[in-house]
Amino acid sequence: MIGAIVAVIAAFMIAGIVAGVVAAKRERRRRAEFLLFAESHGWTAEIDPAAYPDPVATAGQSPRTQCTLEKRIGAQWIIMNWHRWTETVIEPGRGSDDSDRVREITKDLTRYFALLSTSIPDMTVKRRSRVGGRLRRNQATGDPRFDRTFRIEHRPGTEVASFLTPDLRADMLTKTVPLWEIENGVLILAFEDRPTIDNLDARAIATGRVAARLLGEAPPAAEETDQIVRKRIDWRHPYRDHSPSDFLAGFLGLGALIAAIIYLVSHK
Repeated sequence: MIGAIVAVIAAFMIAGIVAGVVAAKRERRRRAEFLLFAESHGWTAEIDPAAYPDPVATAGQSPRTQCTLEKRIGAQWIIMNWHRWTETVIEPGRGSDDSDRVREITKDLTRYFALLSTSIPDMTVKRRSRVGGRLRRNQATGDPRFDRTFRIEHRPGTEVASFLTPDLRADMLTKTVPLWEIENGVLILAFEDRPTIDNLDARAIATGRVAARLLGEAPPAAEETDQIVRKRIDWRHPYRDHSPSDFLAGFLGLGALIAAIIYLVSHK
């Protein structure tokens, strides 16, 4: 009986190791695919973050950085930086007899930067809640609909209304562009996920559009952005989601687990 239990434990360990190896291989392929797509669509990794002002320099030199890329969208150079890190979470037990559970979670933060001008003040655009919209106090623009929907955080006494032009307000109200902030003359669009083939260029286009609106320039032409989108749709990558080795490893792990269960049942 003890031998059967040991066999089952060993099978679970083998299955866990196989699953870990398969997941690591899939992640490496996914990253290789993403970087290949980025390179073939005008992004470059040959960028020195230290040559840029904060917050770009700080983000690019962080040990959490997975990659930093740059591409020109319209008249703007857009910088994409991806952070990934692991946090330990302690979940308290439900009862007096249950011990706390410790688990690790992986977090991502992807930011798109565009250099503007230090003459543009620091500000952060946040969406109001329904209650906040009714009880709004900070009316930054004088546009009732915009001020009811968004809240602008900035230093007291700083004039920001002139930068929130009607075109920019319209883009935000129609959700053409997401929330954004400005720090040290740098526009930042932040997303709590990883960059992918599907969202890389779309978010860069949105960043370029906000930057153009803030600088009083024309946003990227529709022909240019449409061409970028078409190139993404038409692109065919050389990798597959699953390779034969993935399936073979999965079958071996599953086979070991099934064999151990059969052994345990037959030796009761």
